[in-house]
Amino acid sequence: AYNDGTNTRPYFSYSPEGGIAGGATMALNEWAFAIPEDVAAFEFVMSVEGETELPALLDAVLTTGAPHAGSDNVYVRLIAGDAAFTGHADSSGPGALFNDPYHTAASEDGTIFVSDSGNRSIRMVLPDGSVHTIAGDRSRYGSPTSTTGDLVSFRAVRGIDVNPDSTVVYVADSSSHVIARLSLINSWADRTDPSNWQVRVIAGTGTSGYTDGDGTVAQFSSPTGLVVTEDDSHLFVTETGNQSVRRLRLAGSNPDNPLHWDVSLAAGHGGAGHTDAFGGSARFYVPVGIAEGPDGNLYIADQDNRRVRRMTPAGMVTTVAGDGTSGHVDSASGSTARFQELYEIACDSSGYIYVTDWSNDSLRRISPTTGETRTVADAGSAPYEDGPGSSAYFNSIYGVTVNKSGDVYVTTNKALFRISRIIDDAAR
Repeated sequence: AYNDGTNTRPYFSYSPEGGIAGGATMALNEWAFAIPEDVAAFEFVMSVEGETELPALLDAVLTTGAPHAGSDNVYVRLIAGDAAFTGHADSSGPGALFNDPYHTAASEDGTIFVSDSGNRSIRMVLPDGSVHTIAGDRSRYGSPTSTTGDLVSFRAVRGIDVNPDSTVVYVADSSSHVIARLSLINSWADRTDPSNWQVRVIAGTGTSGYTDGDGTVAQFSSPTGLVVTEDDSHLFVTETGNQSVRRLRLAGSNPDNPLHWDVSLAAGHGGAGHTDAFGGSARFYVPVGIAEGPDGNLYIADQDNRRVRRMTPAGMVTTVAGDGTSGHVDSASGSTARFQELYEIACDSSGYIYVTDWSNDSLRRISPTTGETRTVADAGSAPYEDGPGSSAYFNSIYGVTVNKSGDVYVTTNKALFRISRIIDDAAR
């Protein structure tokens, strides 16, 4: 057991300052072990972790029956938060605390942004594992207004996405029925300081309803998932209240001005159901997560339909995976795969889809072309500890995002975890 002065863990991490460049060497680092007198022998495992220049596809297994287990060729590690306790604390690693961090987003520099719903705040996790609150506070409850991150209030932050350089963050406040834009006051400002983040409501009146138009008159009903397109010109938002996907188009020059955003229907609306069709003729049943694939299509976690859906930018909706029946079934064909309760969704640069199956406590990987569904990480009920995807246990898995190296980050109701490839000499 290793004690860092705050927490006792069965591991410790040593991170060389600045990292180690490819092909370079470093000086030896000495470690000392204190061994109790009654211990005759012990063992330890050392792992070396590094980013790859090219994206890395996570391994996943095709499970055919219970008990379901993930892959031995991926490794799950707690990055920030305490797997056993909720709360609010800005710190590093397990010293940080979250409270229902539902949605996540990754920027190109390796920073992870988290909508910490129970704390009514937006959190930022730097590559070194340190956690910083950049907007909101759990002591404040209210609809967001135009102010700064240290003063803004939220009700229930959900969907979140970020631009590549971590200077603009978009957030859906589900209970306030609005979309907010957070922007760093300038590129050299300290982004860990919430007073350096400007907050603007760009769409939504604050009242639940359905109205298209500019951002000042548009109405939403429980906006939940959110994604910014690669070209930064559109936002797509899922609404669980309206059973729809809405499109926000920047129609002016000032992205902080709600008059410069045009809100329209992309697909759905008109009641819950499952219909593959175009635009308003399509039907969803609690669409939650949404992500953009490298093919330019949008992928949606359709929770109560227990299906993964595809939507073209024009609004044509089809089903990628899931037969609508509750369960955990991996399959080479998407039409026979089964999910329990989908939540968030993400795509890697190869096009593969990752979705969190909340009730199954598992992360699933889906082929966008065949719908083949496999399990990346899933294990039986047990206390959390780092380990391979076949033994690491998630309790209430929610958020998922993919960084540029292909590592997948997921959140539970208490913490943030990274899932990476395991590479050995034989597989190198």
